[in-house]
Amino acid sequence: DSDGDSDGNGGELVEDLNFEEEDDEEHLLRALIIAPTRELALQVHAHIKAAAVHSGIKVAAIVGGISQQKQMRYLEARPEVVVATPGRLW
Repeated sequence: DSDGDSDGNGGELVEDLNFEEEDDEEHLLRALIIAPTRELALQVHAHIKAAAVHSGIKVAAIVGGISQQKQMRYLEARPEVVVATPGRLW
């Protein structure tokens, strides 16, 4: 897999998270951006995070090469924007 998700179980990261059920509307998932490569996903993540620095919007990158446990913590923080690669997201 080109994004570094060698175990094929990346879908576990998002399968149990339902952003729609969050009571606080400020922390609903607003955008899911799928990038074809890890490098592009990280670049997009960095640019969005820089643009949103004073807005309070949380941005998470979900890509191969970063531990699934760490990325699960990113998702549990209820980011409004998620940038991911297909291999890790599914």
